[in-house]
Amino acid sequence: MSETHYHSNYANSRDIDCFFRIGDVAYHFASNGQPIPRFVTRKTNLQIQEEVYQALPNATGDVETRRETVRGLIMKELGDAGQIENSPFDERTNIEGMIDEYVDSFKEMARIGFISMDLDETDRYHIIATPKDQVLSQKIMGMLPDVQAEEIIIE
Repeated sequence: MSETHYHSNYANSRDIDCFFRIGDVAYHFASNGQPIPRFVTRKTNLQIQEEVYQALPNATGDVETRRETVRGLIMKELGDAGQIENSPFDERTNIEGMIDEYVDSFKEMARIGFISMDLDETDRYHIIATPKDQVLSQKIMGMLPDVQAEEIIIE
């Protein structure tokens, strides 16, 4: 594989689901239109990530969400004054509703068995939802690129 696996104009215009593992623990994050991190691109390509996505089982497990983490991310997005103008949440004013909407897709990935994270503008990954029991098939685990814990900042 070459060093460049994702065309930047494609990756930067889409919210791409990315999957990897650190040892025996499976992780998911959505790129949120940001460049796909090197720790993913040097060990996989978009086709493999799509194959993982297509092979995922139905979401059935119990999850835990980190609502306070999400609250902090939303409040940061809204700004110190809590201004809703100029935010992606323009039409909504209920913070609890915003949190519920924000965590939905992360909960879905956690139900499958991934620790599901969001990426912020400082390249830190925030855990949003975790499965109570992380059980993915050996087939799926074998498809995931294995990265080193030192390559990623998870909070």
